[in-house]
Amino acid sequence: MPAYRIKNTRSRILMPLVNFFGYAIWGWSRLSAPPLNQVFPKKILVLLLDEIGDVLLATPALHRLRKIYPQAKIAVAVRRPGYAILSANPDIDDLILVDLPRFSARPSGLLADLKNIKKALPVLMSRLKEPYDLGLDLRADLRTIYLLKKIGLPIRVSQSIRGGGFWLTHIPPYHGELHEAERKLEIVNFLRPNFNEKVDGKLRIAVAPEKKRQARLHLSNSGITESHKFAVIHPFAGWPPKQWPAERFAEISRYLAIKHRLKVVIIGAPQDKPAADKIVSLSNQDGVVSLAGAIDLKTTAAIIEHASLFIGNDSGPMHLACAVQTPVIALFGQNTPHRYGPWQNKNITLYHQVECSPCPQTECRRRPNCLELISIDEVMKAIVTLLPK
Repeated sequence: MPAYRIKNTRSRILMPLVNFFGYAIWGWSRLSAPPLNQVFPKKILVLLLDEIGDVLLATPALHRLRKIYPQAKIAVAVRRPGYAILSANPDIDDLILVDLPRFSARPSGLLADLKNIKKALPVLMSRLKEPYDLGLDLRADLRTIYLLKKIGLPIRVSQSIRGGGFWLTHIPPYHGELHEAERKLEIVNFLRPNFNEKVDGKLRIAVAPEKKRQARLHLSNSGITESHKFAVIHPFAGWPPKQWPAERFAEISRYLAIKHRLKVVIIGAPQDKPAADKIVSLSNQDGVVSLAGAIDLKTTAAIIEHASLFIGNDSGPMHLACAVQTPVIALFGQNTPHRYGPWQNKNITLYHQVECSPCPQTECRRRPNCLELISIDEVMKAIVTLLPK
């Protein structure tokens, strides 16, 4: 079986030790677990304590889970970034908000993360008023598997790629570096390997008509009417090293406005507003506007859906564009597109493999870094290819 590649060197050393002692203490309890073909759950809890992109990449797995267990109650526990993504999702019966900060990308943050999980546990338990039969962790992480164990679910299913398998009752095999959407689907498929119904595997987000009206209003207030064609640019990411240089995004905005006569909408979170305003200023074009910090996630999805093109880094909004089927130009560096690239959507992904990619992402000393290797000309050529003729 292929080994999961852990990016951080300390984690690669620490995880085998954790697993050795964990299996010695708790591993024996897996011997009494019933075969999954004898498990018929009525209530299923799914943990999705991830950021926007990873939650979106889990929606095909949730859809398949619903098809496998059409009568079961399915509850999903999410952090705040994922709550808006899954609200009104028809595959879910109950959406539970868990008050947890983002998990640390460093091994030194492991104990703090586990402590935060223990603090959040009572609130989560109060929402689980009835006992659940089956728990799934689609992140496949020591910390979230620990939460499954603390909840006390009798059947606990996840992959053991980042440690914690000793707390699981059933472990789906890991088949190597698949796309994350496929990897999450494999966990669900493991529950019923003989379920052969063909299920649509696209990313999903439910956008209400009111959000679409708000999107049109924001666009109109920015000088973009229904007769205008426009592109959406998201020049930000969860970690600074995952961001293509801002001045290059400004140059691309200017190119779209002058060469292709497109309006351009810059999107981002509230904290991104100063940087977005700088890109607008650098572009020096009246048709380039910023809505960074002015719109919520569902309204953002509606705006992207109206766009002719989306351009952005490896981030949640890039996956959002895939969910609403807007053509995507994705700029990748620290993560590999093979695992995290656009999923089942028209796209061009630009990526230069370097000796240190993939990497932990939180910092970069390489110059030029992998994203800086992507040239403005490459993005311009991708624009010409993807824009409707």
